[in-house]
Amino acid sequence: MGGVNYRFLLFDIIMKWVYFRLLSKSENSYKSIIPDGFELRVRKPRSMSVHDLLWTFLSLGRYCEYILVDKVSQRVVSKAQVMPKIFIFQFMTGKRGLHIGPCSTIKEYRGKGFYPLLLSCIFDDYRNKVDTFYIFCDENNIASIRGIKKVGFSAFGRGCKNRFGIYVVKELL
Repeated sequence: MGGVNYRFLLFDIIMKWVYFRLLSKSENSYKSIIPDGFELRVRKPRSMSVHDLLWTFLSLGRYCEYILVDKVSQRVVSKAQVMPKIFIFQFMTGKRGLHIGPCSTIKEYRGKGFYPLLLSCIFDDYRNKVDTFYIFCDENNIASIRGIKKVGFSAFGRGCKNRFGIYVVKELL
């Protein structure tokens, strides 16, 4: 197959996303109270990985991470990446949109509300700086969809990422 990873290309094309948005004028339905023993930090990416360098470049340096840290172990238990509208997120309308994601929580900390907590903290910090928040996840990731909806996001479309890396909404909900 000539050294091309066709399996990766196929996966990229068939991965289906659900797209959500939340207007900054909305009421936050989830309170951002950090539990005892944890600390919220906002940081610029510290690694020199291709991923972090690319996102930092594409966002003109406005890419950052919200992380929830266990104070005792100093372990990052949950994180969410934040960046402004860039060309690959063509589903974002308006001039002042904010994309959240990817997000992750360490397995043993899942189900404790850390994911909606991070989304709520981002909403609180940016609600006067942007007009709309956007996030998407795999349509089969029920736990993530539940966490996204807890904060007040509404699904507005389904789609995929095309072979050029651009996220496309194919069906409006």
